[in-house]
Order: sequence, then structure tokens, then C-alpha cells
Amino acid sequence: MLELIESSDASAEADSPPSRCCFNDGDVISLRADTDWFMGRCNGCVPRGAYPDSAFVHVSDPKDAPWAQWQVFNTCDGKLVLQADTGKYLGRCNNCAPGAAYPDQAFVHVEDWHTSPWAKWVCVDAGNGKIALQADSGRYLASTNHYDPKAHHYCPRNCCADYDHPNTHHYNPSTNHYDPKAHHCCPRNCCADYDHPYTHHYNPSTNHYDPKAHHYCSRNCCTNHYNPKAHHYSPRNCCADYDHPYTHDCSPHYFHPCTDPSAKAVSCATMVLGFHHKFIEIHLESKSEHEAHDCLFFLWHRRYLLAYETMLRSLGDQYRCITLPFWDFSTLSAKYATGSCSTFPECNPLLSDMGALETVGYDLGAGTYTVSGAGCQADTCVKSAHPVTRNFCQSQDAFSTKRCYQYVAACIPRNKWSLTAPPSDTYISNVYNQLFSSKPYDFTKVTKGVQYRYHNGIHGALASTMGTFASPGDPIFYVHHATVDALYAIYYQCVVPPLNYDLKHSTVWPNRANWGASCSKVRNGVTGAYEPTDHLTMNLIGANGKYVDVQDPSSVLKPFFDAVGLQTFADLYDIRALGEMSYSYDFGLSSLGGLAQQCDNYASPTTVRVGLEEATTDEVVSKEDQFMREMYLYCQAQNVPQDQIMERINWMQCVFHNECKQGVFDYSDAFRTSFDVHGSPYCYVTISQLANRTLSINVPGWEQVYARHYSCASTVM
Repeated sequence: MLELIESSDASAEADSPPSRCCFNDGDVISLRADTDWFMGRCNGCVPRGAYPDSAFVHVSDPKDAPWAQWQVFNTCDGKLVLQADTGKYLGRCNNCAPGAAYPDQAFVHVEDWHTSPWAKWVCVDAGNGKIALQADSGRYLASTNHYDPKAHHYCPRNCCADYDHPNTHHYNPSTNHYDPKAHHCCPRNCCADYDHPYTHHYNPSTNHYDPKAHHYCSRNCCTNHYNPKAHHYSPRNCCADYDHPYTHDCSPHYFHPCTDPSAKAVSCATMVLGFHHKFIEIHLESKSEHEAHDCLFFLWHRRYLLAYETMLRSLGDQYRCITLPFWDFSTLSAKYATGSCSTFPECNPLLSDMGALETVGYDLGAGTYTVSGAGCQADTCVKSAHPVTRNFCQSQDAFSTKRCYQYVAACIPRNKWSLTAPPSDTYISNVYNQLFSSKPYDFTKVTKGVQYRYHNGIHGALASTMGTFASPGDPIFYVHHATVDALYAIYYQCVVPPLNYDLKHSTVWPNRANWGASCSKVRNGVTGAYEPTDHLTMNLIGANGKYVDVQDPSSVLKPFFDAVGLQTFADLYDIRALGEMSYSYDFGLSSLGGLAQQCDNYASPTTVRVGLEEATTDEVVSKEDQFMREMYLYCQAQNVPQDQIMERINWMQCVFHNECKQGVFDYSDAFRTSFDVHGSPYCYVTISQLANRTLSINVPGWEQVYARHYSCASTVM
């Protein structure tokens, strides 16, 4: 076992990780053995070794010894790699140390761990601050005393050699052990100690403890082994002690990833295995894209998300219960309004969690980048040690020929989000109006509201890759669309009549007359109206190089879509009725939770008052509740019709965002072109109409009420 002594990561969470095996990419650690010495790279320390650098437990203090400091990276499949100060990785090496007691020794010799399973280690939390590292062979990395095959015994680590300097030869196989400090040789039998149980007199034919013969196995003989089929830990009966048997069951020890596993899985394994960019292909294929961004926007993306999530769950047993995260954008906008944050990533740390915001080292700079054939304008190609940037691949062709951005610069095209403010489309009043703008409620209104306002607003604000139909290339896409799906789930729960068996009811099916010719399917060259029982269109490039359905035998994503099933639009209406794929959202005490519970009554003073009485730990949410309640009552007192109050408050927030924050802007020309956007952001249109006097808030004194809750340096308000 090794003791984890130190780790460094400026972005690490303040909370203690659930396991000592919890590392963020780029953490620097030192590993201390049971002797209190540290493992380090040692150059020329194995005579006739296959590689010059090996790993020895020989460093007394790693602080000033870079060769004893290891940089950790997650490999996406539940394993770790350890990078030495030379840039190479620690790996198992078979028969690389002539005369060694064991065939497998640890060397620092691996240049690319992606193609070297012997460089990957399973980290096991052994308790008491200690960890064990399991190699691909199933055996564990362990320290032993130096072995002399001629003398058939072990010498202690500090017997003769100079272990404070890693680039010193301290073994001469033709003579005795050499001590460069003393300039003399020690006899080979300088360390024999057959009375001490941890001298490890080793009988290679057994691995049992025999107190009579003094044969010793590892002290950690009862190591837990994981049985993936049974989903539990079973004991390893390695040491049969004739007097005190060690064959009892070890207590099972379950481990959990240090961060939300979705972040690791989304950002790493899917890219390494080649699944991630296949989902980009689906979103870009013309027939699929047409269906995805028109009147059946919600249902198309719901199946898409379910398949992606199913794929994530297939990546390993540690991910079998993963769910895509959504973000609480209502709290984000509330924080922005108070001034407690000023940029998108400050207001929503999830952006940082899904990849670094600023490039480190070589910067490819602003320009046009290509993702699956779609060009995008980006401020930079964000480069860091984060899995998102290290493993991003922009296309199938680049993946096949190893020309991904990960090989060129290990980066992902993004704008400088640290300079980006949250868009005005995220205020809770804006979202309320998107879901419950006017009665009678119907599917067309909510689809246009969410798709053209909140959905487009986020894509436009983040821009770059997210501003194109290749947006699924950025893992943030899945967080954003999980939130879109949550909004539709709120609408469905609030509006759709229970036990509604009319598949074309106006609350669940688009009114084609309100969409025009765009709300039309094309099947076998024939254009017609969609039917609820139609199969969704999702195509990708199959093994034959042609576009095929995602469930075609030549589709690499077939297993995931097969597992989802749910092939028709009607299959996807209600998240509570998806069979094995059913799910729900936990909104907690957020404003979204209030919307989900109170539906179109969320705006009334009584329900807002109820929200205030609940115990909320978020000060900005409580502040927003108070603001909404007071402004609602003030509008009532000014004789604003009840069904118009929330929209008037929305107009006020547009003015506040424009005058007191970083302004309200139209979509860029690049975004309009790449995302096929028609129209402008809601608040931009509102401000324009207020400016040319075609619209009036008509609530005298609203500015003073607003100022009691949110400060503004502008003299306009």
C-alpha cells in the first residue's frame, strides 16, 4: 500500500472527497510506502534494464525532488495514469529487469498511455489515508527490499546505496552493492534477517504464509477484488495461515468518483472511444437537423439525450447510474442581478466543471475552426489538462487518422466565456412567459417560446462551437438541452390533462397551420404532415460510409438507441411514462422548483409568499422571491391586468439588464448564419420597441420599486 501525502489542484472542491482515490486531472501527488520513503523515478538504477528509468522507493523527502512528484490523469475508464517529471508515464514492464524476483517491475517508460494498458492503474482506497495501485495484470504495485538472485534474500532499501540521487547507479551485478558515498562495496549478504517477518524471504512457488518455513506473502493479503458480474466485492484468499487463517471475508469497500461522474464520462471516455463525435453527425445530418429544430424540437432532443445518457452508462460499472445534469439557470440570473457574479462561469460554475475557460500555454488564437464539417468562429481553442480539451475530436475522419484537435493542440474551440455575461433570456419571468404566456396553452406556443428564446439565447451567448449545429461537440450542449427538456417536463406536468389519450391534443402536438411548410416530414422523397406514430429521423454515417438510421446494423450507436427504444414521437410525450427509461427532475427549492409545483399560479402573490415561508439556503433566490412578490402586488395596485403582470415584469427586467448590467444585444451575423436563426432575442426586441415608443411598460414608479431590491448605477432607472 502507498500513502497519499500531498496533492495540488487550484480548482479542487473545498469539500473533502469521498475517497482517497479521488483525483482531478493535473493533480500532483507523492506516494509514501510503509517504510516512510517515497516512490520516485530512478535513472540507471536497474542494471541491464530494458529502459533507463525505473521506479524505486528511495526518496526521503519529495518536496525538493521532482522525480518523486507524479502528475495524475484520469483515463475515463475508472483508471489513473501517473506522469513523471520526464513526461513519461509509470507502467508495468514484464521481464525488463534481469534477475528480479518478480517478472513484472515498475518502469517510467510509457510515452502514450492511450495505447498502453500497462500504464493504467486502478486506484483502491485501502483506508487510513492509504491507497493501492492495481496494474492491468491484476497485481498491485508494492515496495520490496532489493533482491539479489545469487544470495536469494532481500536487502533493505537503505543498506548500501545512495538513494537521494536518482541518477546514480547503485547496483553492480558482477560485484557487490556499491555505495558511492562510502566508495566501497557492501557484501551481498549484508541484509539477511530471517527472524524478522518482513524481510520477505520468498518462495516463488507459493504465495502462502507458513510460520514454520518463514515464507511470507504481502502484508495486505486480504485485498478486496471486485466481481463485476455480482456487483460486489469478494475476498482474495491469498494467505493461508495454518495457525491463524486469513481466509475470512474482508469487509467490502465501495468507492465513488471524486466529482459528478457525468463530467468525467461526458468529457473523456466518449471522446476517446469515438462515440462523442458520432452524436455530432446525427445533429448535423440535414434530415435529422430539420426535424430537430422545428415543430417537434422537444421530442426529437429527448430521444437524443436518452441515447447519449445510455451510452454514458455503458462506459463502465461506475457510470451505470449516471444521469445528465441540468443547470438551475434561474438562480444563475438571480445571482447576476444582485451583482454577486458578473460572468457566465462565475454565475454558473458548471461551465468551469465541464472544461477550462482559458487556454494554457500555446494559444491557437481566434479564427475559424471546423467541427464535423461545420465552420465556427471562436476566440480560441481552449487548451488545458481537463479531459474535455485533452480528448476532443472534431470529426470521424480526424478520429480515424489521429488528426483530432487532441493530437494537434489538445483543445476545444470556444469563445472566452470568462468575458461573457449571462443572457437576458434566463430570468425566471422570461421563462415563465415562455411556458405559460397566454391561455389556452398549447404545444406550439411552448415550443416556439423555449426554442426561440431560452434555447437560442444560450447558444448565441456561448457561440463558437455552441453557436453551430455541431454544438453537441461541446459537452455543455448536453447540460443545456437537459435543462430545455426539464422546462418541457414542467409544461407537460402542469398543462397536459391527465390520462390524455388524444395523441394530437393541442397541448402535446403542433398545430401545423402555425408553422407553415417547415413543419413537414420528408419520407422517401414525399413531403407530408407528421403523425404522432411516425418514427423519428436520426441518421449518421455507418460503417459503409453512407448515411443510415441510428439503429441500422452498420451504426456504431445502434446498441444505445436499441436500448432506449421509444422510436415514435408519441412514445416520448411524458417522462413519467417511458417504461424503463422513465425519469424525473429534482428542482429542490429553486425557482424552477416553484414553477414545477405552482405552474401558472407561480406568479400570484399567495404562491410567492409560500415560497418565502419555505426554508431556502440561497439568499439570492429569497431576494428574487421578495422582488417578484412586491413587484407583482405593485402592478396589481396600478391596475395592470392579471394575465399581463408577468410579461410587464419581464419588460422591466429587460430594461434592468440593458441599463444596469452589460447590455442587451442582437445575435451576431455568424450565429444567425450557422444556426439558421430568424428574429432577435426577446429583450432586444423589447428594448427596441420601448425606444421607438411602440411599446410601453405603463407602470408608473416601477423603477423605484425595482431599486429597492437591485442596485443600478444608471440614471435611466
